Amino acid sequence: MQTELRANSLSFIESIVMGIAGSAPGYTIAVTTATLIGTAGMLSPGSLLIFAIPMLGIALAYKALNKKMVNSGAAYEWTRQAFGKTIGYFSGWALLVASMVFMVTGSLPIATATLDFVAPGLTSDILVTTLVATFWFLLIGVVLIAGIKLTSKIQVVIAYFGRS
Repeated sequence: MQTELRANSLSFIESIVMGIAGSAPGYTIAVTTATLIGTAGMLSPGSLLIFAIPMLGIALAYKALNKKMVNSGAAYEWTRQAFGKTIGYFSGWALLVASMVFMVTGSLPIATATLDFVAPGLTSDILVTTLVATFWFLLIGVVLIAGIKLTSKIQVVIAYFGRS
């Protein structure tokens, strides 16, 4: 069983696109900060601190862990080494379950959007929406199972057509 990442799996451009795609949460925070300040007013510095301090701690912990054990941010591997095989195992499974929950909850909005684009009259049909959501769920699953090469190629296409 291979325990290390395969070298040169991604091209330079694919690495850049995957890095940019991974920065979307950071960009979202940057864009919504103005809205937070406009809405919360005088309370916004406190709100930012409440959420920034734990995130800063997590970022510093990942930086320290990466220096000590380089495993590309694999929290389950760090958990295994720090707390043992059983806790590491459950940490990995928790990540898989969270990903599956996201895939299920993400499939319905994309199914609705797909139907809204292709056949707006069918958007309210529960059976059709479920079938389209199932299609998207299976497609996402196949892409993930296929590995990083296919994932990066699809991400490049999405980045190309998603640019404004």
